[in-house]
Amino acid sequence: MALQELNNGKNYLVYIDPVTAITGATPPVAGAVTWKMLMCLSSNAFAMTVNGIDTTSKCTDGWADSIPGDGSWSITAEGQTVAIDADDLATQQSAEELFALAQEKQSFWAAIFDVAKNTYRVGVVFISSFNETFNNNAAYTFSITLTGRGKVYNAPTA
Repeated sequence: MALQELNNGKNYLVYIDPVTAITGATPPVAGAVTWKMLMCLSSNAFAMTVNGIDTTSKCTDGWADSIPGDGSWSITAEGQTVAIDADDLATQQSAEELFALAQEKQSFWAAIFDVAKNTYRVGVVFISSFNETFNNNAAYTFSITLTGRGKVYNAPTA
């Protein structure tokens, strides 16, 4: 059996774009200068679920049946809270802006891209959960849940 080429999770980063209007017909392109990379993440994930609509009846012979209903998706991220130099704020973001976005209940674009921009998960989100941890003799950390609003895109749109 040949070895498989595996992908390292550290190459899949979370970005936010709080500048581009969420009312646009298409998301910002992966190379847009408005994307800001979240700094010093220790983990991040993408999740999508589709609710089932129960269609069980006497015709299903005693077996449950369902059809796909509404879908939902989210991005979660955890990391260290770090200060960002003023010169780097255009391309990088720590927890401070996330705190402000959560506090203002603002919706914005969010994405997970790999370095080559081959993996593409983009959509409008709001911060549904924001946590900070200030443990003794440990890094000051944060964790967030970005809850998707509407469709998630897995490829750039024309």
